[in-house]
Amino acid sequence: MKKSTKSTEKHQTTKRKSKGFEPIYSNVAGIDVGSSLIHVAILNEKSEFDVREFGSMTPDLLEIASWLLQSGITTAAMEATGVYWIPLFEILEDKGIKAVLVDPKTVKNVPGRKTDYLDAQWIHKLYSCGLLTPAFRPAKDKEAFRSFMRHRGNLINGRQKAILQMNKALLLMNIKLDVVVSEVASVTGINIIRAIVEGEQDPCKLAALRHKSCKKPEEMFVDALTGNFQKTHLFTLKQSLETFDYFSRQIDECDEMIQDELQSWPTVVNGPVPPKKKDRNKRPPVAHAKKPDQNEFNFDIESLLYQKTGVDLTAVNALGSLTVATIISELGGRQGVNAFETENHWTSWLTLCPGNNVSGGKRLGGQSRKSKNRIKRALCTAAMSLCNAKCSLGAFYRRMAARISKSKALKAVAHKLARLIYQLLKKGHAYVEVGQELYEKRYKEKRLKNLVKNARELGFELIAA
Repeated sequence: MKKSTKSTEKHQTTKRKSKGFEPIYSNVAGIDVGSSLIHVAILNEKSEFDVREFGSMTPDLLEIASWLLQSGITTAAMEATGVYWIPLFEILEDKGIKAVLVDPKTVKNVPGRKTDYLDAQWIHKLYSCGLLTPAFRPAKDKEAFRSFMRHRGNLINGRQKAILQMNKALLLMNIKLDVVVSEVASVTGINIIRAIVEGEQDPCKLAALRHKSCKKPEEMFVDALTGNFQKTHLFTLKQSLETFDYFSRQIDECDEMIQDELQSWPTVVNGPVPPKKKDRNKRPPVAHAKKPDQNEFNFDIESLLYQKTGVDLTAVNALGSLTVATIISELGGRQGVNAFETENHWTSWLTLCPGNNVSGGKRLGGQSRKSKNRIKRALCTAAMSLCNAKCSLGAFYRRMAARISKSKALKAVAHKLARLIYQLLKKGHAYVEVGQELYEKRYKEKRLKNLVKNARELGFELIAA
C-alpha cells in the first residue's frame, strides 16, 4: 500500500517544476519500477511534479492504476527492469491505460542525479518530449505462443545439461559411448544407457542394442562399452537419466500447449505446405534416412505455421521449423513486421546492421550493438549451416568469408536472411531459390560491369582475351 508518511525528498520533488524541452505528449506518467518499491511521477494542475511511492504488491498496483485514472493519465512509460514491470504493465493495460515499455539504456540520467524519485521524473520528461521510443511487443493475443516457446527453450537447455551429466558419468567409467554414436541422446545411446542403469554390464549384450543404421561396427561398440563400472557413477547416471526423461515429458506437454495455441489463431491458408522448388543445376541428394532432431516438435508445426501465416519460411535454406517458430513467436505472427517501417528498421532492431560511430567526419568503427535478441541468435545459428551449402546463400557466405572473415561473414548472412524474411512476411511472396551457379554468374557479370566502368573513367578500354 502507499506509504502515509512523506519523505523530505518527496516534498522536494513534488515542488520542482518540469523544465527543459517543450512537451509533445500530455497526460503522461513516468514510472520507476523496483523489486519492492514503485515511484510514479505525473504533472499536477500547476505543471509541478507529483511523485508518489507505492509498494509492489497487487493491491498497490491496483492503487497506482486507480490514481492514474483519477488524475486523467492516458499513457504510462516505464523502463524494462527484469520482470518486475510485467504485472504493473498488464494491470495498466487492463484498466485502459496505454502502457509503454522503453529500453533502460535510453533513460540513463546525468551523473549525480540517481534517485528513484528523480528517475521517475526523468522518464516522464523524456517520454513527454518524444525522446523515447517504445519497445516492440507482440499483440496481446499472440503473447502466449512466445511465452510457451521461451519456456520450451529453457526446458531444452535443462535436458541438454542432463545429457552432459550422463556422458560425464559414462566417461568416468571409461565407457566411450560418444565415440561410437553421433549423439549420446540418440536412439542407440539412450537404449544402451537404460540397459546399463537396469544392471546390464556385458559389453556384447550392450553392443547388440545398436541401431541397424549405425556406421560403427559391432566390434568397436564392444570395445567402447567395456568399462569400469562404479556404484557412485552408476547412481549419477541413473539420476541423470531420470532428469532427461522428466524434461522430455515436460517438452512434450509444452508442445501440446503450443499446438493448441497455434490452432486458435485465424487460418490464412488452407492446405499443406507447398513442395519446395528444386534447383535444376543442383545434383540430387543421395537417398538416406533423415536424422531426427531431438529438439524438434512432436507435431507438424511447419504446416501449421504456414496455414496461420500464409508464408512458408522453411523454403529458405537454413531455416528449419524450430527457427521459423522462434521468429514467428517473437514477432507475434506475420503482422508483427508491420511495426517496422523498412528493412533498415527491422535489421536495426535485430542489431544485425552496422553501428554508427562517426566523429569529425570520420567513421571510427561500425561494430554492431550487443543484444540478446532471440531472433538474432536464431538467424546467426541458422547461418552456420550454410558454410558448405550448394545454394545462393551458401555462395554468398563463402564469398564474404574469403573477403573479410568467417565470423563477420556469418553475421552478414544473418543480416541477409533477416532482410529476406522481412520481404516474405511483408509482401507474402513465395521464396524462389536462384541456385549457386546463377548467383555466381550474376556476381561475375556485376564485377565485369564495374571493371568496364572504372576503365572508361580512367580513359582505358577493356578487351576480352
